[in-house]
Amino acid sequence: MKVFAENFRIERIKKGLSQHTTAIVFKVDRTTISTWERGISEPDYMMLKNIADYFDVSADYLIGREDEGGAPIKNGNITNNSNGINVQINGNGKINGNIQINHHRKRK
Repeated sequence: MKVFAENFRIERIKKGLSQHTTAIVFKVDRTTISTWERGISEPDYMMLKNIADYFDVSADYLIGREDEGGAPIKNGNITNNSNGINVQINGNGKINGNIQINHHRKRK
């Protein structure tokens, strides 16, 4: 899962940790950290919980189900909603294209 790989690496770097130090913190081999960050493997459920606790983020953020602020990320399209916002989100939770906001003035 590339989303976990990206978010895990971001959080490690924000803490100023090397892969080696991170491996010591989580009591795993340095190559394990490397494979997580390259998306080759993923931690098990208990390790994911430990990682989320250590970095003070949610497991849902780490796996791409919510953004850093805790807002849910859903796959699919949002079109023609009441704010005139059109959004397309791909399978890894990233926005494709542009967000368009159309302001309509009401006549007096």
